[in-house]
Amino acid sequence: MSWALGPLAGYDLETDGPNPEDARIVTATVLRVEGDRLVKSRPWLLQTERLIAEGAFKVHGISTDHANENGAERELAIEEITTLLETTLIAKTPVVAFNASFDFTILDRECRRIGVPTLSDRLGRVPSPVIDPHVIDKAADKYRRGSRTLGATCEFYGISLANAHDAAADALGAVRLAQEIAVRYPQVGEASLESLHRWQVGWRAEQMAGLEAYHRRQGKTDGDYDGSWPVRPLKAVTS
Repeated sequence: MSWALGPLAGYDLETDGPNPEDARIVTATVLRVEGDRLVKSRPWLLQTERLIAEGAFKVHGISTDHANENGAERELAIEEITTLLETTLIAKTPVVAFNASFDFTILDRECRRIGVPTLSDRLGRVPSPVIDPHVIDKAADKYRRGSRTLGATCEFYGISLANAHDAAADALGAVRLAQEIAVRYPQVGEASLESLHRWQVGWRAEQMAGLEAYHRRQGKTDGDYDGSWPVRPLKAVTS
């Protein structure tokens, strides 16, 4: 049976910035899908320890005042998010995250900042099984032109994505996208979770190396080309 027919968890974060080494979580969602049915969804809004930049506010619409007036205490929420992902992966339920290295790296760094075990520490391994429709789509349809954002990719595959940049909507959209990709590409849908996870590690590394080579040909040398997946190794102490 294809993994796409079994239970899947969706995971998404909205943050106060684009740098996974420094970004803080503003909202998060972990949800469970069984086939066509959304079984449950757990959302979080977190209080912020610094101002939410105007650029981030324009993306997700959450202001500093709103987060601090309505959000949960940061340390508690980060612990809850990590614990739920831990129990999900221990149960071998695949976690679907679009551009997974962003969301998993941010959570890793947040755990380190507040002094609690990271998801990798708790599992004793890099988080797995993880399914990343962003990585898989780029590997399966390598030469398709156009944007590969979640919204654009959902539109290409005919997936409805209402309220983009809402963590719950994006988490569900990623799951539906993974299910559709599994149908269109049987070699992906019929792969074991272990094989698919291993393939994605290689695909992500190849994709980022290719992007770096392309940018160098264009004279750009200051981009971020870390191809680690699904979580970046710690390169510096964050504060």
